[in-house]
Amino acid sequence: MKLKSVHIHRHWGNTRQFSCKVDFEGLHGDVSLNLNEDMAQRILEVCADLVVEAGQETAREMVATVIESTTPLPAIEGAA
Repeated sequence: MKLKSVHIHRHWGNTRQFSCKVDFEGLHGDVSLNLNEDMAQRILEVCADLVVEAGQETAREMVATVIESTTPLPAIEGAA
């Protein structure tokens, strides 16, 4: 099965409405799931962790590129 879409919606008007629908497609048809708030929160936590991880990896790569492209400063005579 292949994840087709995830839709999470919260309406904060007079009524606190919430919906979470996850759609999958496969060789034998499609499956749609309606999830509760707890399950949706778990999905969002996994996504947030992956966003943080991707950002950290990007930062490490950017710093490594800067360090690799920088010419070392010459030693100053008499410095410790």
